[in-house]
Amino acid sequence: MKIRKTNKNLSLPKYQTSGSVGLDLYVSGNHTIPSKTMGIIPFGINIKPHLSVFETEVPFTILVPRSSLFKKTGLMLANSIGIIDADYSGNDDEIMGCLYNTTDKPVSLKEGDRICQLVQIVALKSEIEQVDDMDEINRGGFGSTDEYK
Repeated sequence: MKIRKTNKNLSLPKYQTSGSVGLDLYVSGNHTIPSKTMGIIPFGINIKPHLSVFETEVPFTILVPRSSLFKKTGLMLANSIGIIDADYSGNDDEIMGCLYNTTDKPVSLKEGDRICQLVQIVALKSEIEQVDDMDEINRGGFGSTDEYK
């Protein structure tokens, strides 16, 4: 993955352990998110994932919260995950997170805080075929494998 720092004061994102799949990101600047409000937090980088050698494989990156984010701050990534398409890679395409403060107090973030991670994934790009029948047995709809007594 190519990474360009837009905030030269921050370290490059990095894997914290040899078994980590997510690159920890650092908050760019100081921010306060008021109670029960959303805030956009910049991470001071642009990225470009490695491209696949196969036409049907499309690389993309997801932005996910660090597992301790909610426990430590009461903040959550407002859209659960952020999908960053491979072509969101220009010099003005800064990686940012949309965070929601669930608490009754403002939450402050300092430059350099680690709150989110990037994970690179490869998706299969499918050809679309419209059909009139799925040729399969129905399972029963949403939640069909749950048993309630």
